[in-house]
Amino acid sequence: GLGLSLSVDGTLSWPSPVARETPYTVVVRATNRVGFADASVAVRVPLSYNVSVAIALVDNVAPAVGGVKSVRTGGTLQFKGRVTALTSGSPVVGVPVVIWLRRNDTAPIELSATTTVGGLFIRYYTLSRFAGGFFHVGASHPADSNRSTARAQDQFRTFAMQIARQAQLTGVPGPVFGTGEIQNMG
Repeated sequence: GLGLSLSVDGTLSWPSPVARETPYTVVVRATNRVGFADASVAVRVPLSYNVSVAIALVDNVAPAVGGVKSVRTGGTLQFKGRVTALTSGSPVVGVPVVIWLRRNDTAPIELSATTTVGGLFIRYYTLSRFAGGFFHVGASHPADSNRSTARAQDQFRTFAMQIARQAQLTGVPGPVFGTGEIQNMG
């Protein structure tokens, strides 16, 4: 179960609630010698913290050009972020975070992390050699399901090229001429 309990006086308690966007439906049953009665209660556990994330310039990440970072395919990104409580703004320790990378119209890549001292988290991710394109990056509470439309907190681009048609060479011996085709995979 979820760890919910109901006391004799009718108090419903949940020591470690798990936030989500939609309410939980809890059915409570009271029973005695005569019979039973069920009551349905909607329990709302709202999101309780804000998450921010940025790409740290490490390893294979090139300096930002015009506000957009350029990353070579196969490069390793380091994401650094912070979690703060919605009500007080103080750091939140030991909570899960989802970091998402969204490229073009594809489903987001989701990475998980957990906050440590100061509400901070760090996560590394190595890009595929074929991951060309423009990426939007963000982070959120795991129960926040709007990752496919959420506003990005950072961004980067990669260039991945592949040979679409092998070069056809002529002129050997002597000067070599050829044609071929290279496509950007992003």
